Amino acid sequence: MKIIQTLLVLLGGLFPFILNAGTTEDIYFSHIGMEDGLSHSTIFAINQDKEGNLWFATYDGVNKYDGYNFTVYRHEYTNPNSIASDITRCIAIDDSDQIWVGTREGLSFYNRRKNSFSNYYYKKNGINVPINSIAPIKENWLMLGTAEGILLFDIKKECFLNDTLPSLHLLKPTVLVRQGEYIYIGAEDGVYTYTLSGGKLERLVSMPAGIRIHAILCQMFSRIWMATEGDGLFMYDAKTKELKNYRYESEQSGLNSNYVRSLELDTENRLWVGTYSGLNIYKEATDNFSSIKSSEIQEGSLSQNSVRSIFKDSQGGMWLGTYWGGLNYYHPLCNRFQRIKHVPFLNSLSNNVVSCIVEDSEHNLWIGTSDGGLNFYDSTSKLYKNYLFKPGSLDVPFKDIKTVYVDEEHDKVYVGAHAGGMMALQRKSGQVEYFNRQNSNLPSNNIYSIISDENGGLWVASLEHLLHFDIDKRNFTIVDKDQNGRKLQQYNRLLFRDSRRRIWVGGEMGVSVYNQIGTDFLANTDFHIDPILQQAFVNCFYESTSGYIWIGTRDGLNRFDGYTFKVFRNDPDETETLGSNWITCLGCDMNGDLWVGTLSGLYQYDDEKESFRHIPFTADKGIDIFQFDKDNKLWILMDGNLIRFNTEDSQFRIFAPEDNQSYTSFCITRENSIWIGSSDGLISLLNPEDETMESYNVFAHSSPNTPRKLSMLYPSPTTDRIYIAFEHDDVKIFDPATRDYQDLNIQKINQLTILINSFLEKDKDELWIGTDSGLFIYKVNTGECTRIRQDPLDPYALSSHFISAFCRDRENGIWICFHQNGLNYYSPFRPFHVHYPWDGQYSMKGEVIRDICTDIYGNIWVGTEDAGINCLEKKTGTFTNYQPVPGGNGLSHTNIRGLAASGDRLWIGHVIHGIDLMDIKTRKVIKHYNLLKDSLTVKNSTVRCIKVLQEGQVYVGTDDGIYKYDFLNDRFLYAPQFPPFAVNCIYEDRLGRIWTGMFNRSFYYNPISNTGMYLPYDKLNTQRHNFVNDACEDKDGNMWFATVEGVIKYDFQTGESLHYTVKNGMPSNVAFRILPDENETLWISTANGLVSLETGTGKITTYTESHGLITRQFNDNSAFKDNEGTFYFGSVKGFIHFKPSEVIPAAEKMNVHLGSLEIQNEAGEKRIINSSAESEAKKITLTYKQSTFSINFSALNFIAPKSIQYAYRMGNMDKEWIPIGERNTVYFAELHPGDYTFEVRAANLSNNWSDTPTRLNITVLPPWWASTPAYASYIVVTLAIIVGFFWSWRRKTKRAMAYNMQLFEDQKEKELYQAKIDFFINIAHEIRTPLTLIKNPLERLLKSDKIGEKENKSLTLMDKNVSRLLSLVNQLLDFRKTEIEGYRLSFVRTEIVSLLNDTAKRFQESATAHNLLLNLDLSLPELYVFVDKEAITKIFSNLFTNAIKYASGSIIIRLQLSPDYETFTIDFINDGTPIPAELKEKIFEPFFRVKEGATDKPGTGLGLPLARSLAEMHHGSLQLETFADSPSMTMFRLTLPVKLPESIKQTEEEAITQTVPQKIEFVHDESRPTILIVEDNKEMAVFIADEVNQLYNVEIAGNGAEAITLLKKRSIQLIISDVMMPVMDGFALLKEVKTEIEFSHIPVILLTAKNTIQSRLEGLELGADAYLDKPFSTNLLMAQISNLISNRDNIRKFYFNSPIANMKSMAYTKADESFLEKLNEIINEHIGNPALDVNMIADLMHLSRPTLYRKIRAISDLTPNELIKISRLKKAAELLIQGNMKIYEISEATGFSSQSYFWSAFIKQFGMSPSNYAKENK
Repeated sequence: MKIIQTLLVLLGGLFPFILNAGTTEDIYFSHIGMEDGLSHSTIFAINQDKEGNLWFATYDGVNKYDGYNFTVYRHEYTNPNSIASDITRCIAIDDSDQIWVGTREGLSFYNRRKNSFSNYYYKKNGINVPINSIAPIKENWLMLGTAEGILLFDIKKECFLNDTLPSLHLLKPTVLVRQGEYIYIGAEDGVYTYTLSGGKLERLVSMPAGIRIHAILCQMFSRIWMATEGDGLFMYDAKTKELKNYRYESEQSGLNSNYVRSLELDTENRLWVGTYSGLNIYKEATDNFSSIKSSEIQEGSLSQNSVRSIFKDSQGGMWLGTYWGGLNYYHPLCNRFQRIKHVPFLNSLSNNVVSCIVEDSEHNLWIGTSDGGLNFYDSTSKLYKNYLFKPGSLDVPFKDIKTVYVDEEHDKVYVGAHAGGMMALQRKSGQVEYFNRQNSNLPSNNIYSIISDENGGLWVASLEHLLHFDIDKRNFTIVDKDQNGRKLQQYNRLLFRDSRRRIWVGGEMGVSVYNQIGTDFLANTDFHIDPILQQAFVNCFYESTSGYIWIGTRDGLNRFDGYTFKVFRNDPDETETLGSNWITCLGCDMNGDLWVGTLSGLYQYDDEKESFRHIPFTADKGIDIFQFDKDNKLWILMDGNLIRFNTEDSQFRIFAPEDNQSYTSFCITRENSIWIGSSDGLISLLNPEDETMESYNVFAHSSPNTPRKLSMLYPSPTTDRIYIAFEHDDVKIFDPATRDYQDLNIQKINQLTILINSFLEKDKDELWIGTDSGLFIYKVNTGECTRIRQDPLDPYALSSHFISAFCRDRENGIWICFHQNGLNYYSPFRPFHVHYPWDGQYSMKGEVIRDICTDIYGNIWVGTEDAGINCLEKKTGTFTNYQPVPGGNGLSHTNIRGLAASGDRLWIGHVIHGIDLMDIKTRKVIKHYNLLKDSLTVKNSTVRCIKVLQEGQVYVGTDDGIYKYDFLNDRFLYAPQFPPFAVNCIYEDRLGRIWTGMFNRSFYYNPISNTGMYLPYDKLNTQRHNFVNDACEDKDGNMWFATVEGVIKYDFQTGESLHYTVKNGMPSNVAFRILPDENETLWISTANGLVSLETGTGKITTYTESHGLITRQFNDNSAFKDNEGTFYFGSVKGFIHFKPSEVIPAAEKMNVHLGSLEIQNEAGEKRIINSSAESEAKKITLTYKQSTFSINFSALNFIAPKSIQYAYRMGNMDKEWIPIGERNTVYFAELHPGDYTFEVRAANLSNNWSDTPTRLNITVLPPWWASTPAYASYIVVTLAIIVGFFWSWRRKTKRAMAYNMQLFEDQKEKELYQAKIDFFINIAHEIRTPLTLIKNPLERLLKSDKIGEKENKSLTLMDKNVSRLLSLVNQLLDFRKTEIEGYRLSFVRTEIVSLLNDTAKRFQESATAHNLLLNLDLSLPELYVFVDKEAITKIFSNLFTNAIKYASGSIIIRLQLSPDYETFTIDFINDGTPIPAELKEKIFEPFFRVKEGATDKPGTGLGLPLARSLAEMHHGSLQLETFADSPSMTMFRLTLPVKLPESIKQTEEEAITQTVPQKIEFVHDESRPTILIVEDNKEMAVFIADEVNQLYNVEIAGNGAEAITLLKKRSIQLIISDVMMPVMDGFALLKEVKTEIEFSHIPVILLTAKNTIQSRLEGLELGADAYLDKPFSTNLLMAQISNLISNRDNIRKFYFNSPIANMKSMAYTKADESFLEKLNEIINEHIGNPALDVNMIADLMHLSRPTLYRKIRAISDLTPNELIKISRLKKAAELLIQGNMKIYEISEATGFSSQSYFWSAFIKQFGMSPSNYAKENK
């Protein structure tokens, strides 16, 4: 049998603790929220970069988390390098580890190096389009999902593309997910895949209509999971093509909601599914899901149910982002322990404080608790049984169990309890037998340990004695001495028998080991055990005069500064440390020095050194109590004696008791009187002068059986009373004036035996008593006593029953110490009253509060989003919950969105379930109202708020606008006088105007004048995408708006607005509700705390959990002010209420205390500072290696230490104060040598800064190499270097002169060569012109028939030589161009084999004439390469010419392709005289010719150099090689690449620098069409304009971008555009025009020199109406213009004159056709509405009025109203032909308000009356 017995709370993973069926075991989450630095608790997306940082997209900025700290990036209006918007939707990290954030305003890129953002906006109709999803698709490209379709983003060019892949852009994606080489796209009609490698878009699966996909995940390639909004989870099997739907309604699926938000796989490949109602994990074996939900009572559950995002990090951890609950983190290697605890109303542990656990032979567990009795856990049934006994002989229940022993032999369980004695339980029968002081010879009722003596008896440890129990005789024997007569240790708590049968005894006096001899003990001498073992119990508490809180424990002394604990322990290697870790008492003398009492003596603390000085005469003595009197004399209780110690001269005097008694306690009263308590229960007044005593009996009128051991004296700090505690007895109050006492009878009143450990007088009428059974608060005047205990469900309850000490700090806060559970703090600042849900019968239900109101009876009604309505009853102070009742008069739904009370009526608004009306008296729902906009609407509008105005009218704000209650007809009617937009709030100002908060604006309506007006976003000084959550009016008539981008004040008189955001003090930009108090302070609920804003000064104060709030995360539409001035604010964890007048933060100025300076080096050095503003500034000297350090400080404020604001400045560096917020540490890196003064100050809770900063003088010494001796040595070394340098310079100068002379000679040679080249070039230019003039007349003469045959031969000879001269000149010029890089290549795809063949054919005749055999050895039938065709022909021609010139009998041309297919070679081989090897490179030099055999060969020496230059420009080569088959032959090898090298850029047309012509005025006539000419060549543009302007108006643009700008400003009827232009070319312009609805009707003529078929096809495919090649005929251009414009006019005329012509007949493009079709549909749908006009159509088509006007005018040459009239008349003509209606009926049906007007308009349009028209068309 294993026995585990301890006094700690056990958090064991010994067995599973199952709350309900279907939960998933072993998954426990850590929670990270706003209190940890997260900017908002709504997480939309999570990602991780390669450095390991996690990135979170939230509703209030993007957060970077490094595992310790959060860095928040928010939008700043004045900073263009901040993120585009605070509302971030998605985060993507591309293959280059670049971070991209999709926001509500656009795309943001995070620059790590600059720590800033670059923002990119895509606009639609002038509004930024939100980026909802991002998928990196390849290097430098992103795919973006928006409501406008899929966009591509070019990272390199930093631009959006929406028409590169038109099939993608047409999709309206709800989600984009990249997995491997696939992009999964969720759209309205199904799921698509896009392949990155092939760029192929395919539909993967079709989905039922109306399904919205939130997330997609591919598992194991074939299983595709799809999360939907309201339709559950779908799984598509790509192999079987099966689509399966998992839904909440299906019991088999186990899915906890149909609203699925997120999907992820964990390290075990399990599917995690986040829904609106929690987390689901797929179990593949059973094909269903297990569910994990949020629970207040279950440790490690989800923080909130709505899981918006799930992410698996690089270490396998799972991160869950929730809607309001922040982050949840799970890792399979963390949180492996399961917490087993008490759960109310469920079968569970009876109490959370577990004192012992024993396993019996059947593996069942017996668990003892401190306040819940004994628990039996059946390992088979997994159920608990609780034993909570109350023996008749005792006044207290047997429930504080300390030990359990299972006697398997007798089938009994022995149980020991504190104050309850011992109990024996028969396991089978359940019969119980009690042993206590009242019914047996058991000497103590405090039984802490029981073990077997292995001889039929038991060893029993009580607090006072060690006992032996004889089971048969049922008799107890006290064992107080061992077999040798030595006294055994007392106050034992633990017995243990080891494997060698030794018995270990542990208790307050340490540990002893004994051998058992019969029923006696003998001390074991196997090893030595220290008399005191380290313990962790808190014994005492004290606040020093410096402001630190000191906590004495059994494991050292702790110092707390409000942020961190510093522990002081015994160190045997140090002489100035504590001698013992067991701290017994603490106190300060008159000088502020701290004194520490321990079990090894008394110590004085040195604040400068942080060391301890031992007081010699107390060595190895336990200090019980000490206290300083008014004369600064120290009184010490030690070894039962009272000692007075003079701290100045170290003299002491002992006051010893008489009659073998001992002193047990003493106290010093306000009058400096010394009162002593003794072991006989007497209290005595000591006269220190003559050592006399006056003793008083405090049992004169008490029960004679009362224990008399006095344990504590506590003098009242405000009165003359002394409070007395007795061991295991009650409390008495002694009056020193009357020498009388009073019994408080606390034990009798509470029917409880208690152990009193501490007193604290909170005020003169209230006494706090700390016991082992909780806190007792005793009212001295009334005798009323209240017990406060631990409650695990209440976050504000005590953390333990066992209180060991109290301490009141200087701020009047009270610290409560516990033996086992640390500390609790009772703040003096408690203005906020909190209400939160728990599982009690009359408790509140639901966490997320949505609205609050009060009724005429004073009841508070609270609407929640998750549990219906709660009513806080005024009479009882309890909650009543109301939820939907099947078949009854219950609510329609649990999700409440609005509440308002009017008389006995309570109006209740729901999401899509309309309005419920509850009768407050009967608490029944008496009617349900639908909110339907019109008769065609079938779905209720979603309620957002309900408002009862001063006159009693009921207004309801919904997603579709405002509804108003109709009292006469008892229904809600849509209010058209308000805009049809979502309304977040309704507010009535003093003038009776009704304000509504909406998206991007506020609207106010005046019921008196029946007029309304917008207050748009630009008036509110905010972005376009903003939400107004609340409106409020101050006393000056200014309007205040709470928005998601801060709080805005709007001055009606001046029209100015003032914006409050995080930059000027707000804790968050997201503000929910505003309530003004009587002092014109605004109280604002936000996403990160409660704010009070003084309207006069603009001062902002933020309140968080540190001030008593239950959470800092408030909620929408959840605030209320009742008639008594009490404010109510709802949050996501309950609600608070308070009176603003009671919220008065402490105005005390903060005195910052400097703690230490920590040097950031490997040694981790630390310098103790311990100074404040009141003390003299200290000085610290550091070496240069210590110049990187941090300074810790604290304001020593404990009310709300995390709300204290700090600012610092470092002298010689900072002129202004640098605010650091709540951080209490400042870091400095590598300070330069010098003297500095560090200053720090703090602001209190009222935001008032301290007047006097705390200072520290710091000196940083320079390094040795910057000292004075070092500088002297530097001078000597420098001089030596200068002398050496001068000598070296002279030597180098001589060598340089010789070298320069050589360079001079080389340069002269080059110049001579250049002069030679220039001479030839100039001559060539001069020769070329006369040769041209000679050649042209020769050609004309040769074509003439009048020339004779003889003359013709002469002229032909002349022409041949002239052509030869021109060829030589051109060759020379080409060579010059290659030399100066002026020769540009145009690479095209060319079939090189045919080109080589064609060139050979041209030279075949010449070869034959020279008797040469020309042989082509071509190994390939064809080969396509990228070359400049003209240049490659010149290379071939020069090589053929060279071969023919020098060959003797044969020429071989050989073409080969390299094995890697990267290059090809062409060898030109001839059998002429070989070229010497030394001339191998020389022959490629210009003008060089081989002397031998070349004198009779014509040539210039430029052919080969030109050919090599052109080959190298192709990134190839031309070399003279050796022919392997015949070395005597000459071979030139040409090597060229097959593909176009990446380094070569194709150029289209180079801009030629021209002089800017003077501005030319063109004729402009309003009656003529306007033509836009787009040409980057100014002269060409002016030339075309001159021609066109004769008949048309003209506008000129230099490129496509300028043309787009002109199109937006001018009305253009036709565009003439060049193709090749800078910035935006003609094809891009054409694409923009034809895809933009505003310009798509305009005809486009393209002009270009690119006359290839491919270019023509590209232009025509993009929608060009005509395509003309340059050079072009102006007559042809004018004819094209005339035809296009006249065709448009003919189409318009046909539509105007033909009654049956459809409006689509005017369309020029598909975009126009779609536009006109939609326009025609809208006009026909509303044709009967006389009010149909351009404004209505613009709203319905979602276009601005000017855009619509321009578009209609451009297509039809009509105004919108004229087009509407023609459409009405055409419809009337159609109805007349049908003949089913009268003419007056047709007039009304087509929207004509006047029949006479209808007749006149019809005659004007169709030339006959309606009646005649009807007759003619019968």
